[in-house]
This record gives sequence, structure tokens and C-alpha cells, in this order.
Amino acid sequence: MAGELEPQAVYQGADYRFSVERVILLDTHTGLRLDCLLRVSWRNPWLPPPNAGALLRAEDDRGNEYPQFQNRPFLTGRYLHGGPLPGASPLPVRYYELSICQVDLKAETITLLLDPFGAVEARLTIPLREEKAHG
Repeated sequence: MAGELEPQAVYQGADYRFSVERVILLDTHTGLRLDCLLRVSWRNPWLPPPNAGALLRAEDDRGNEYPQFQNRPFLTGRYLHGGPLPGASPLPVRYYELSICQVDLKAETITLLLDPFGAVEARLTIPLREEKAHG
């Protein structure tokens, strides 16, 4: 494992709130892989859960785009039948596990772009290195 980060990447839209809860960087045989836990919540219970894979795309600060970006619903089978999700909320919420493979080793950040209709609505930027304290 290369490291674990807790970024402060949050976007509050009109209907949905997207937040990156946790990030793990892994050294794999094919290169660096970023796995992150994305939380999406919304106030209106009549709205459908968003399809994170269709709404998001990823790029790094060096201009690389990541077409091998994958998303999977997180923990849904385990918690659907009666158990609360970790950090339970009174709002409807869904968690997604996102994986970005073969991350450029020189990249400083990965940005998840909320891009539902071909126009970027929001950016969730994830630093790939812990910031050092100044002082």
C-alpha cells in the first residue's frame, strides 16, 4: 500500500451532495491505483440515486485522462436488508467505490469532474500526497 488519505473534496449542488470520504493509494503490478469512497446524499427522497459512473470522469494535474476509471456501488448488498450504513444519515445516501488505475507517478492531484451533460458542473480534487505542516 502506498498510503491512505482523507481529502476534503465536497460539492453541494442543488439536488445532490458529493463528497470524497476516503482515498487509498496502492502500488500494483500495473502501476499506482487510486481507490476512493464517494458519498452521495440528497434531501428529496423522490429523486433517484445518481449513477456515479455516468456523471463523473477523472483527470490529473498533468492533463492525463483516465478512461479505465471504474465505479462500483459500495456495501449495498450487505446493508440493504436492515443494517445501517456507516455514519448513518437521515438523508437518502449512496456510497460508491471508485478506482483509477495506472495513475501517473508524477501527478500531484486527481480531479473527479462532475460532467453530466458535457459541461463540467463541479470538481472534486484529491491530493495524492499528504501536505506537510508549516511551522
